Amino acid sequence: MRSVFVATALLSLFGAPASLLAGAWVISEINISGGDLAAPVQITDQAVIRKFSPFAGPGSGVQTAAGYTPYSKPGGFVVDWSRGTTAAPGNVVTYYVQFRSLSPEHSYRLRYTVDRSSGETFAYLPGKGEQEYKENVSMVLHGIEGNWFHAWLEWDKVAKPLIADAPKVH
Repeated sequence: MRSVFVATALLSLFGAPASLLAGAWVISEINISGGDLAAPVQITDQAVIRKFSPFAGPGSGVQTAAGYTPYSKPGGFVVDWSRGTTAAPGNVVTYYVQFRSLSPEHSYRLRYTVDRSSGETFAYLPGKGEQEYKENVSMVLHGIEGNWFHAWLEWDKVAKPLIADAPKVH
């Protein structure tokens, strides 16, 4: 989130309206597409959306008068940060997750995969050279992009049932 504060400060210096700045950091919906889904699944319930933020995890925190405090919860996003990086999984169904902000030009995208054999879930944050990277880091730079992680159990509790109940491609 340090990058969020720097970007906000720079834009403020150059006269960007506060409403524009605020809209870029407020997540309005989460979309899950790809895999075997016939159509994207949309999450618009703000109570659910507030549980998952691309601003959680490495590279983000809270700036106060006392100083900068890194965000240190094990989850808060799709990733279980406490488990660190992992090897790329094989034999998976891949879904694309998009966190859309109130500002149409800002979103955060990642891959969410489910192992076909074990049901274990993973998340991939696109790295340099990948299509989603530039847009993602315009919102937050975690500093560990381009890696696979275990998915956070709280995300699985929301995503897995939605995916299971959604119409599938035949």
